[in-house]
Amino acid sequence: MTRILLLGAGRSASSLLQYLLQHAPQQNWQLTVADMQPAHLEPVLAAHAAYAQAVPFGMQNETGLLRLVQGADIVVSMLPALLHGPWLGPACNWAATW
Repeated sequence: MTRILLLGAGRSASSLLQYLLQHAPQQNWQLTVADMQPAHLEPVLAAHAAYAQAVPFGMQNETGLLRLVQGADIVVSMLPALLHGPWLGPACNWAATW
């Protein structure tokens, strides 16, 4: 099983999310979608509960970010690019060396 973490589930992530949900069962993917407001994902993920879940996520919670990244094989960020350098990049580097 490949664990995929999708950070950010805004409008720009909708096509990617649909692709991941469509292919997850055949590819043996377990998808975690992390968003500041995960409640809007419940209707989308309801039919895919066996292999997809939504979790709350905020960039200010560095411990939570590290935990999410460490639990993933693949991290896909749909966050604004300016957040990659100060928070996401170091978290991925830390998880890779852990």
